[in-house]
Amino acid sequence: MIASRFQLKSWSERQQVLAVIVLAGLIIFSLAFALLLPLNADRRRTERDIDQMRTQLAARNYLLDETALQQGLNAEHALNRLLYSEWTNAASRVAGVPQHETSVNASVGHIDFKVAVLEASQRLHRKSRALGIILPREFGMDASVNSTEDARQLMLQLRSLENFIELLFAIKAVSFTRAEPLAPVTHRTPPSDEAYLEEYPLDFEFRGDLANVMAFFHEILESSHPFCVRRLRIEVPDDAPDGQINVKGVVSTLVFMKDPAELQPERQTGPRFFSPIGH
Repeated sequence: MIASRFQLKSWSERQQVLAVIVLAGLIIFSLAFALLLPLNADRRRTERDIDQMRTQLAARNYLLDETALQQGLNAEHALNRLLYSEWTNAASRVAGVPQHETSVNASVGHIDFKVAVLEASQRLHRKSRALGIILPREFGMDASVNSTEDARQLMLQLRSLENFIELLFAIKAVSFTRAEPLAPVTHRTPPSDEAYLEEYPLDFEFRGDLANVMAFFHEILESSHPFCVRRLRIEVPDDAPDGQINVKGVVSTLVFMKDPAELQPERQTGPRFFSPIGH
């Protein structure tokens, strides 16, 4: 100890300062090694966890930059335009009454319906006599109407009946036995319960040959006489002349009430909060 003190005292002032600096450096390095090494290991472990989480999020399309989000939004808009175009094209082909006419029919009254029934009956009976097609004396709808009945729906039922009889005229059916409108069917969207489509069924029966039947199927697919077949039965009656077939069933006229854009769900204006995955 005395030798150490002697040796330390024998050092010059510069040597003593240098020794203190070296000793302080060793102490600092030892403390840094003892404290920072575990922290550095924790940092590397956290970085690995972050990289793993980023990979999982990217695989599930949860981790997207602004460019990718914009591309996804543009793709959704393009798909929406495509679906809208397909819907409108399909509706225009199968609709029995154009959509712009449904708003006109909404303003009719009971008197308008009575007049329309009488005019349609007279016109169709004149045409049936000219074509030599047997048309029942009872037109299928009469002019009597209750005050509680919807005049708009009655007018659309009449429109459906007229179109169907015109179809039978077009295929030159031998005889026309029955055509009676049934109760309308309303189709609604599940979320908002909005009526977007009305269906006007018609119970019918007519007689013709095989060519008439084939022409019937062809005509209901044409835009001039679009009908959807709900039920159909074709039979050969025992009392029918050779080659004649009896056709009976139910067809429907489709009336689209709203444009697809009017049926889109309301957009959520406020922010939406989500919990992190795994929590």
